[in-house]
Amino acid sequence: MRTALVVLSILFAPSLAAAEVADVHDTWNALVQRYVVDERWVDYSAWHASEEDLQTLTEVVEAYESVDPSTLTDDQKVAFWLNVYNAATVELVLEHYPVDSIKDIGGLIGSPWGMERVTVAGETLTLDQIQHDKLDPVAQDARVHFALNCASVGCPPLAPFAFTGDAIDEQLDRVARRAVTDPEWVDLTGCTGTYGDGTIRLTKIFDWYRDDFGGDEGVREFLARYRPDDAFRLRNTSCSLDFSGYDWNLNAPPASRS
Repeated sequence: MRTALVVLSILFAPSLAAAEVADVHDTWNALVQRYVVDERWVDYSAWHASEEDLQTLTEVVEAYESVDPSTLTDDQKVAFWLNVYNAATVELVLEHYPVDSIKDIGGLIGSPWGMERVTVAGETLTLDQIQHDKLDPVAQDARVHFALNCASVGCPPLAPFAFTGDAIDEQLDRVARRAVTDPEWVDLTGCTGTYGDGTIRLTKIFDWYRDDFGGDEGVREFLARYRPDDAFRLRNTSCSLDFSGYDWNLNAPPASRS
């Protein structure tokens, strides 16, 4: 969390104009393009070693804090809150780097998602509040679960681009398809034969946020939308849904992990 002096300067700074918000998105876009590896990992080690890019990230988050979300369209708000969440999460990890897991941050009785991270429009927010109080009400779209990155191997990858209001629908489709076509998050090998039985192994995200997808039937239809060639097996209720454990190891390239 930045100092009270910095936060106060942000609170009383003029709100960014739409063109300036787009510039902030562009800067965040350049950072993630530089440090997201193989559309899956985040090279925290290299990012942490760059004083210039650490400072740029701080400036990105501070610039987002200067935005008045009430001036944005709904699509722009979705993009804005996604970028704020992801940038603030990366900043949190880098502040504590090296760390094996984001869950190591916050202490024994704390949580990284319950720590105050940003102050937007005079309201100080945790990561949980960004997701549930700001993003969810305006998005009302289960695809956002594949756009939010929790800095862990079990999470869908950090998008190698900034979300923008004019492209948000296409971008949410892209990240959702990227996740559900990856066997790490959706594995059909246990559902044998066209008319067979067995299990479909899914990321725990579909369990935690089952209601957002419309229950088990909604989960199956969501998956079938992005995997039409597998739609019959996905809709086959003889193949039960099984949810894998979540890997909370840091989503750094495997070679860089301790």
